[in-house]
Amino acid sequence: MNHTKTIAISILEFFFILLIAWNFEFLGAIEKTAIVLLSLVITGTTIQRINNLEGGYGIVIVKLREKLQFLDSFANKNEKLLNFLADLMIFFGYGLLAYVFFERNQKRQKNLSLFGSAIFIILFLVFGELSLFGFALGGFALLGFSALAIHSYEILTTKTFPGVMPPIPGVNLPFFEGIAAIAITVMVHELCHGLYGRLKKLKLSSTGLVFFGIIPLAGFIEIDEKKLFEQPKKIQNRILVAGSLANLIVSIIFILLLFLFSSLLNPITQKSVFIYDTIEGSPAREANLTNVTIQAVNGTNITTTQELKTILTALGANKTVNITTLEKGNVTVKMDKEGKLGIYTRDKLEFVNVPKLISGWLFFFLSFLSLTLLFNFSAAVLNLLPIFVADGYRILNLSLPKKLTLLLGWISLALIIINLLPWFG
Repeated sequence: MNHTKTIAISILEFFFILLIAWNFEFLGAIEKTAIVLLSLVITGTTIQRINNLEGGYGIVIVKLREKLQFLDSFANKNEKLLNFLADLMIFFGYGLLAYVFFERNQKRQKNLSLFGSAIFIILFLVFGELSLFGFALGGFALLGFSALAIHSYEILTTKTFPGVMPPIPGVNLPFFEGIAAIAITVMVHELCHGLYGRLKKLKLSSTGLVFFGIIPLAGFIEIDEKKLFEQPKKIQNRILVAGSLANLIVSIIFILLLFLFSSLLNPITQKSVFIYDTIEGSPAREANLTNVTIQAVNGTNITTTQELKTILTALGANKTVNITTLEKGNVTVKMDKEGKLGIYTRDKLEFVNVPKLISGWLFFFLSFLSLTLLFNFSAAVLNLLPIFVADGYRILNLSLPKKLTLLLGWISLALIIINLLPWFG
């Protein structure tokens, strides 16, 4: 590979993205995205042709020729644990439905799905939380599918925010933290697929990384597909669910890291809620509540978006709300007939009596931890859904009627497109 030219082009691309992201505020998100995407296509195509790599239209495929011997070593030493974790993930992924995914000789796993679902149903009856019932029936997959469906209905009936967005570092994500979070997400996902493949001695035909321009888009460990399809259903399920398992484990690790880091920072932080945009024609837009910091609602102090959501939900439709803001003082707004203000918010965190350089690094680590948690959990759930390109589609296709799986695939695709619509508007 021509490393000198590749590094030079990557550095130029990096600074160009920073220039677009930080210095052209008159450009909207869509315009910035279009410019950055075009520059990534040009950069990726140039790097691909210079180094004679596979790919096209900005996509660069870098294959690694080295064998991953450490996968074999780890797989051989931890076979029972790995099989248990994969079977457990199938239950967490699909709840009671996992019963039909396990084979007849997997009695212990079938009992696990029945017992686990019963536990969550009991918790639902005790706490009345509907999501517990949904988890009992269909695990993370059903919760993710339901969230897409509910938000699609809201998008089609009211003006609201997008349910999914393409993660683009430098446009709708912090550049450094975004790239690092995406890289970790795709690496652990594919590495775990390869680990479970080697557990059954399946040949790894190649390994490598996929870049879009200079942004790591995915990692891959190519398992011999013919040999994979020849395996029993339980083996295929374990290999297919391995990616989501890895992402979920990383999510749990980063939840703990984020909690620990946030706890250490609590004495020097001040929390509030920031309105960074409003929906056109909404009460908040008419009251000019864009780029303001909420301090209180109806006299109640607000420090998180969850607290704000709880208060506004309790008030209901057509209620008058008194919002205390840092920039504009008290603002009175009447909620719409749906009981909404039409605001896009995010938690705002400020460091008190901390030097600017140190606070910048603290923000960097908080953002990195949060994004890595978000991306890994989202990847774990989305990959369980019956989306055509996801492992979940293949898992369902192994146990459910083909026509039903195909129908669920088209419905999932439609829901994702609908959830993207507000992002283009």
